[in-house]
Amino acid sequence: MRLKLLTVIALILLAVTTMGVLSPGAALADDPPQGSLAIQEIIVRTPEVEQGETAKLTVRISYSAPAGTQWGQWICLVGVLLYDDQGNLIWGDEGHRKEWEEYKRGVGERDCGADGETGTFTYEWDLPTDEFEPGARTFTLEIYGDQRTTGLGQPYWVVYHFTDRKTFTLTINPPTTEPTPTSTCDLELYVSPENLSAGEVAYLTLRALRGTGEPIAGEPAQVAILDGPGAILEGALTTNEYGEAEFTYQAPGDIPEQTTVQLMGTVAGCPDDAATAFLYLQPAGGFEVEISPSFFNNLGDQVTIIVKVTSPEGNPISGETVVLELLAPAEEPVETWTDADGVASFTLTHIYEGWTTYQFAVRAVGEEVVMEIPVVATEVQLEQNPITQEPYIGVVADGVSTLDVFLHFPQLAGQPIPFTPPALGTLEGDAVVDTGGQPAVLLDGTGNATIRYRPPAYLPDPGLLTEQVNVSKMIDGVPVADESPISVWAAKEAINFTYEMPGLGTENVPLEILVFRTPVMLVHGFTGDTTTWAALAEYLRAQKFDAVNRNYPGTPQSTIMDIGEDLAVRIAEQEGDYARAGIKLSRVDVVAHSTGGLFTRSYIQGLSGDYRGDVRKLIMVGTPNHGVSTASKWIGAAQSWWYNYLHWTVLDDLHNESWFMLFINYGEETGQHLHPDVQYANLMGRVRVNIPNPITGNVYHVLLSEDLVIRNASSHLNGVVEHLFDNRVHAPGVPFTPDGNTPLTKDPGVWAKIVELLLKDIHRVPLESTRVGILRGEGEVYIRSSDGTLQPVTTYPIGFRPTEAVQTGQGRAVVGIYLNDALGGFIAARENTRFVIEYVSPYQVVVRMEAGTARFKSFLSGITAHYEVITGEGGDKWYEFRPYGVFRSYGTDFTVTAGPPAEAYVLEGEIVAEGIPAEGESTLWALSAQQGATVDQAGSLGALEAPPEPWWEDPFYEVQAAEAPPSAGGAPTGSAGPAATGTTALGQLMLCGGLGMLAIVTVGIVAVFALARRRPFARWLFIGLGITGAISLIFTCLAGFIMMYSSPQPAAAPAAPPAASTVAAPPTAAQPALPPPTALPPTQPPPSPQANTVTLTLINRFDQDVCYVHISPSEEDTWGDDWLSETETIAPEASRAFELTPGTYDLLAEDCDYNTLAEEYGVDIFEALEWTIGP
Repeated sequence: MRLKLLTVIALILLAVTTMGVLSPGAALADDPPQGSLAIQEIIVRTPEVEQGETAKLTVRISYSAPAGTQWGQWICLVGVLLYDDQGNLIWGDEGHRKEWEEYKRGVGERDCGADGETGTFTYEWDLPTDEFEPGARTFTLEIYGDQRTTGLGQPYWVVYHFTDRKTFTLTINPPTTEPTPTSTCDLELYVSPENLSAGEVAYLTLRALRGTGEPIAGEPAQVAILDGPGAILEGALTTNEYGEAEFTYQAPGDIPEQTTVQLMGTVAGCPDDAATAFLYLQPAGGFEVEISPSFFNNLGDQVTIIVKVTSPEGNPISGETVVLELLAPAEEPVETWTDADGVASFTLTHIYEGWTTYQFAVRAVGEEVVMEIPVVATEVQLEQNPITQEPYIGVVADGVSTLDVFLHFPQLAGQPIPFTPPALGTLEGDAVVDTGGQPAVLLDGTGNATIRYRPPAYLPDPGLLTEQVNVSKMIDGVPVADESPISVWAAKEAINFTYEMPGLGTENVPLEILVFRTPVMLVHGFTGDTTTWAALAEYLRAQKFDAVNRNYPGTPQSTIMDIGEDLAVRIAEQEGDYARAGIKLSRVDVVAHSTGGLFTRSYIQGLSGDYRGDVRKLIMVGTPNHGVSTASKWIGAAQSWWYNYLHWTVLDDLHNESWFMLFINYGEETGQHLHPDVQYANLMGRVRVNIPNPITGNVYHVLLSEDLVIRNASSHLNGVVEHLFDNRVHAPGVPFTPDGNTPLTKDPGVWAKIVELLLKDIHRVPLESTRVGILRGEGEVYIRSSDGTLQPVTTYPIGFRPTEAVQTGQGRAVVGIYLNDALGGFIAARENTRFVIEYVSPYQVVVRMEAGTARFKSFLSGITAHYEVITGEGGDKWYEFRPYGVFRSYGTDFTVTAGPPAEAYVLEGEIVAEGIPAEGESTLWALSAQQGATVDQAGSLGALEAPPEPWWEDPFYEVQAAEAPPSAGGAPTGSAGPAATGTTALGQLMLCGGLGMLAIVTVGIVAVFALARRRPFARWLFIGLGITGAISLIFTCLAGFIMMYSSPQPAAAPAAPPAASTVAAPPTAAQPALPPPTALPPTQPPPSPQANTVTLTLINRFDQDVCYVHISPSEEDTWGDDWLSETETIAPEASRAFELTPGTYDLLAEDCDYNTLAEEYGVDIFEALEWTIGP
């Protein structure tokens, strides 16, 4: 029993194993019905060919797959073998076990018939005949295939093999050879076009060549009509140097039916030869062909061929077959059918480089027309981009970028090419001419010309910006995640160049140039990041600007100049980004917040490396152009984290007395601090606060001349247009911002002003003059430099530089503050007083009160917080000073005592007193006349218990508003004190001494004459000595009078000062609060006033650029430097304004080759003047 069971299991395993290893081709136990695969027919489409030609075969193979079986059945063609009549294998591989793909010929990947399907495989094959001998040859075609079934988890099983053979015959003829010409002449007659309608003409060319190919020139030639109607319009002609003669055939006016005309041409030098040709005359019914455009320009150009088919009665024929065959270069014919209007159309593309004429035939209704399309060499191309090596697609309207335009019309050399004037910019250059009111480009002798497209300076209308181009933005070579690419808006400039060519009529060559707005670089301050301008960036992009918002983090060791270098790199990246997109960009606009304005100015002024001239305008928002100082309460409050943890080097640069501030603002009174090719604007905020008067209970709504971080006086930049925004704070998150104040960086009103400034030129404003000087002094008066050394003041008046301190010991002094040569106010200092004037501007005079008591009086009205007086305490470093009290005046007169506690008393007008605690929010009080307040070191405000003694009533402490400004030499001319009496100490001494000596000499002379009576020999000696002494005394007295009456007189002399020493001497007693004086060289007087300027506007009426302008004072011997920058020119019909000091000048304008365009001499320019130059 066990043996039987094991036997059964073994048999089962053997059966399973056998099934698992069945290979394709093994038969199933239950064989399916067999299908079929056989050669149905072989069609030899070219039964007779010449040796070397290709025979065309069509092979049809029938198949039938059985249906209704257990598994799916497939009949598949596996391979094809071809044998010649010698039994040699031509196609295929006899190794039947190889993969059939290796020896199949023209069989598809799966040429199989499906289950239950019957059909035919049809193949078109070519048989080369190069290797076969001529004669009737028999070939055998053999096919292989199989029947497959699917199932049992296998791809397929081969159940049957098929094979079939069939023969066919092919006649191969020997190749023909061209006969050797025996004629001494070769005549040809060419006809174009061959198909004519009634009244049309054809052009005939009769060409005569000798058997050697040499033209037969100078021989009589004639063309005659052998058969058919029409006429030859010329008689006998003479062949030209090419052996050719041109004739014209005229078709008759009426052609009732299709007619063939036979022509014959003869040449006298070839009496035994003649050339024939045929013309085909079409009746009115037939078809017409239109080609638009009628020529090709460049590779890829397309023309449309329209065929209109009509009956003899002129009615359209629909559904008619129309064939188009390209003859030269040759291509297979294509066909289509006419529509209901009898129209069929074809598109032909110029794809063959170097081809000059396309010839094609159109066939319809039994007729044929042969036509040609010439390739006309016309090209208008934009300047090549050196980055992509392709032509630029556009240019940025940045004020300097232009694009060269190259014209190439070799067939129109020396002719003008008219063009439609650009709608946005201009086309300029020596080749641009006027042809009777129509602008055109004059081609040179080779058919070439180069002109320049200059875009507009601005694109103010966003509706013109209809195109978008993707620009991939990069930072340090890495794509910006959210800006790769970013779509940049552009306006499309469309220009058409028109030309006329014989046989082609008038044609247009279009040129499109995209014009882009200038990219806007958004620069944050040194504690900001990209969030500073994120909202403005979105706003600008919605206005179709390319807003570039980047991060400028720097390091704790980075200076302002270092970060300026980072900005230079980011600007260069924009130029590269645009270049890779095919856009020419030369300059960007910059909108900078806070110290971002200093980063940008540092780069523009060359402090951050070489300036590349790639900034068009700088719009500063809340920028501390003159730095920060002890006057900044938020700098003082925040210095612990700004200085100790972040950007401490930048903080050093920000000090208003730093060397960086000295360099960045060097030459501010003369405009040297501004780059001549950059437009500047200054946007400043003023914060509004509500301040109570604790005495009256009234509440005042006051605008402070600051944005709670940066004072307007620091932002103010001489010569730069300014825009003030009320109720604005410096940035989001500024501590203790009063309600109702909006951050400058988030305010839509500021954004709108920025957009306005981006879309127009920003003009300079006249330069201002601001000076300070000590008008008078008594006793110990000193000027303290920033390093703490003291210079005694011994002569008045004398100027000094802001940031230098005025200090009194046992003495007193009055300091005048002049704005544009007008006395804007004064500061009168009592004994033992020390103060520093940190800023002087039309908005503010900021004073740091360090010790003593002083009076502050303003003569200006309508100025917000003219005086701002700060009291406080601190260490040796400027940033260690901590203000605890600030007093702001509003067209007022008040006194301040430094303290502590600090005290302020209002004589006239109003002031705002502010107490600044070390932590927490400030307290503000408003005070009116005869009210006072105190501020202690904790920043607590208190009422002044009693008015101070009225020391200010002393006339010494009073100055009149009409007091004259400092003179050109630097000292105030309206000085009071010792100079106000009309004499000087030395003049008085010399005068009095001289008069006394004169009296003594007079008595001496009388005595000499009395003695001479007794001593005659001595008489003349004494007389001579007496006369010499008298003359010397007279000159001494005269000198005293001159010194006394030549001293400057006051414009409106204040009351005489009280009696006191007018020459300061070293202190005789110790000064515990002040350091002892140190002898120093005299302080320089304040700078001379800035002369008013006048504007000279040059208007260019020439048709070429002005490249060099020289404006030289008439007294100078040389022309001096060019007044235009290296890249600047004045285009035709453009103008340029120059700011000059009033005077007499010589003027010179030159073109780019230094040729003189215009010159004038001795021109008086004392008011605005226009200088128009032209032919």
